[in-house]
Amino acid sequence: MKQVPEIYRKVEDLWLSYVVHQLGWRVRRIIMADVNFMEDATLNKNNSTRKLVQSTSLWKDLKPVKLKMLEELRSCGWNV
Repeated sequence: MKQVPEIYRKVEDLWLSYVVHQLGWRVRRIIMADVNFMEDATLNKNNSTRKLVQSTSLWKDLKPVKLKMLEELRSCGWNV
């Protein structure tokens, strides 16, 4: 893969892992606590509110994309 396709640009952990492996570097796992963050949620044109967004919601949204990308990277010879 010479360029990262647009659909995979939000999956930096996976494509960076691929690049690191291609360069022969070691990858180590870092254990981190869950991160929660606030996001604006517009209720209507006049009101907005803040809501807590769980970090797992991002994983649920990206999981199908990550699985497809992993499949493509494996087809390029990444043996993971």
